[in-house]
Amino acid sequence: MAGTLTRPDVALADGMPVVLIVPGSGPTDRDGNSPLGVAAVAYALLARQGIASVRIDKRGLFGSAGAVAGSNAVTIADYGDDLIA
Repeated sequence: MAGTLTRPDVALADGMPVVLIVPGSGPTDRDGNSPLGVAAVAYALLARQGIASVRIDKRGLFGSAGAVAGSNAVTIADYGDDLIA
């Protein structure tokens, strides 16, 4: 799975919050953007508040397109398996 770790301008330390962000429904990428017209920068703002984030592209879409033959073949169980892995 393709993903991004964004952290504040300091080294990760014990006790620093880290948020795992999972894209929602539809063609939403790891940054919250969609080719349907959504251009969000909210996840980048987390680092400014001292919160690190790990974000992934869903299996079959964007940077993770090669993880499956077609995005329509992916199930909710597949997404759950990706998060556990």
